[in-house]
Amino acid sequence: MQLSSLGADLLNQCAFLAPEDIPVELLNSGVQYLPESLAAVAIDVNNLGGVPQALGDMEGAKKMYERALAIGEATYGPDHPDVALVVNNLGGILEALGDPEGAKKIFEQALRIFTKYLGEDHPDTVTVQNNLDSLS
Repeated sequence: MQLSSLGADLLNQCAFLAPEDIPVELLNSGVQYLPESLAAVAIDVNNLGGVPQALGDMEGAKKMYERALAIGEATYGPDHPDVALVVNNLGGILEALGDPEGAKKIFEQALRIFTKYLGEDHPDTVTVQNNLDSLS
């Protein structure tokens, strides 16, 4: 399967303009054919998740972070520092939605990734550890 250049451009536009409309199955199947710029889209969608969060729409933020996570995992794999950033944000939303057990599981995932790649003293690792500690 080869993604044409026109197909790649269309996918990039959809990912930026309507990321929730990209089927996760498309992202998960044939990820090696997805354009490199999709990684930047995952970061953009993650950043856009902060908008509904700032407006108090935690469910809307959760959907955006879940979409960013799907794109990030499809692009980088589940064990990457950029994915851990999204995972951490999703943990914060779960905490805000009153799901401390879900938040703990998510924060532990982000902590494992950051510790592995960035070390225990990196600011991102420390932030996630603090998020995890705040649940206790």
